[in-house]
Amino acid sequence: LEKFRKRLTDPFIAMGVAIHPVNLVETQRFSEEDRQQMLKSDIILVSGGNTLYAMDLWRALGVVEVLVEMKDKAVFCGGS
Repeated sequence: LEKFRKRLTDPFIAMGVAIHPVNLVETQRFSEEDRQQMLKSDIILVSGGNTLYAMDLWRALGVVEVLVEMKDKAVFCGGS
């Protein structure tokens, strides 16, 4: 997973973009720090995995509420 994440984020880091990765699948937690970082973000990038599993996990961890709060403040990007 780390190798895949680096492949996606390294080009952004090379351009000077600050990255705050949140790996909800491995940690099964969404910390207050993660929440605050997400609320300050301009772009939310989600990639890979099972969409239904992700949505269930986001609901269980409270991520959906943050995404709804950010709907007019950030760009949401996804890929598989």
